[in-house]
Order: sequence, then structure tokens, then C-alpha cells
Amino acid sequence: MTLPTRPDGGIDWENWLSKSLYGFSQAEVKQAATHERERCAKWHDAEAACLEENLDAKKWHMNAAAAIRIMGD
Repeated sequence: MTLPTRPDGGIDWENWLSKSLYGFSQAEVKQAATHERERCAKWHDAEAACLEENLDAKKWHMNAAAAIRIMGD
């Protein structure tokens, strides 16, 4: 599955969720997108916490979590 992207290359969470949440208000879709971004960022945080020996993978997950959180700005 390919996620829709924004002009800056980030994932367009609202566009993606609006297709899944047809019939919901714009505010509800925006709230769901915020929740989904944070859920993904927390998953990357948890992965990074488990990777003490593999520093390259840990750094990648930490950077991914940070990038996902920035997408909401």
C-alpha cells in the first residue's frame, strides 16, 4: 500500500485517513491523523529502546520518530 504524500515529501495523513474515514468531519479526520502520527512515532520510540546493541538501527528509529512528529507541524 502506498501512502499519499504532501508536496514536501511527507505523508499526507489527513488525505489517507479521509479515504478510510469517509463521512467523518474534517476536524475528526485531523484528530485521527494526529493520533496516527503519534502512534507511529511511539512505535519507532519502542523499537529504538530495544536496539541497544545495534546503534545504526536505533538511530534510524529515533530519527523516524522525530520526523513523524514534525509532520504534524
